[in-house]
Amino acid sequence: MAIDRRATRLGVLGLVALILFSLIGVRLWFLQTVKADELQQLSTFASTRTVQIPPERGRIFDVEGRILADNQRILTVAVDWQQLRKRTDRLEIFRRLSAWVGVPIEDMEGGAGRYSVISMADVLEHMPYPKAGLKAAHRLLRPGGVLFVSMPNMDSMVWRALDASGSNPYWGEIEHYHNFTRQRLYALLDEHGFSPVHYDISERYRCCMEVIAEKR
Repeated sequence: MAIDRRATRLGVLGLVALILFSLIGVRLWFLQTVKADELQQLSTFASTRTVQIPPERGRIFDVEGRILADNQRILTVAVDWQQLRKRTDRLEIFRRLSAWVGVPIEDMEGGAGRYSVISMADVLEHMPYPKAGLKAAHRLLRPGGVLFVSMPNMDSMVWRALDASGSNPYWGEIEHYHNFTRQRLYALLDEHGFSPVHYDISERYRCCMEVIAEKR
């Protein structure tokens, strides 16, 4: 009788083991066939990432092969003005930038009338709200301080020639929020307390203008 009970138990255990291994086999088959494509995509996504690398803008030549717009690598530090409104956020950003750019936090914080010259070369067209940038520059400059600005000029002959040929690259500058004419720029400068004192054409980009304005 004891032998029969032992045999029964072994049979039940064997049956349970068979069922469990069968379930495992069915699950493995399901993962390797039905879910194979989905799992492969998840694995690829987890192990790789796509990094967008913006291409360099190509050189622009005139019909005689002379360079109208060239490329030059420069170090640029840009900070979203909206992130500087709160003092706690501003100090954290200045703390992180201080060692990198070699400027003490106290100098970054600055104050009204602290600077004699401010450069906004190729800046205003990249700002969603350029008036805020001009307002800040006016506050930071001392009386009689000088502001330097540069940007593409929609009224230039080079711009018009590029438009006429249907190959104006500036319409494709997705990081540009605005395009300016000389008249529009002067109106903005005047509105924010600046008087233009010098105008010139950029030697790097022949359809760009360079303006020096004095704080009133």
